[in-house]
Amino acid sequence: MGCMGYADDVIIIRPTVTALKIMIQIVDKFGEEYNVKFNPDKCKLLCYNNGTGDGICRGITHNGVYISAEQSASHLGNTLGTNL
Repeated sequence: MGCMGYADDVIIIRPTVTALKIMIQIVDKFGEEYNVKFNPDKCKLLCYNNGTGDGICRGITHNGVYISAEQSASHLGNTLGTNL
């Protein structure tokens, strides 16, 4: 599964950081082509990396804005997190 969505809430699920970067590039291109505005300030990045904390999720951007890694996020009233 590549993503889940409900109305205007979307979760992108990718097995690697490289695959995530490619998916975000596709989203950015789609937005440009179809004049859809995505708000990178509302993006949350959860990285499940076996708790190593090695920073493998750094450098992820959406529309030129860096997305910071978070420990948890709420989606449709459900809390998702790296420690849950």
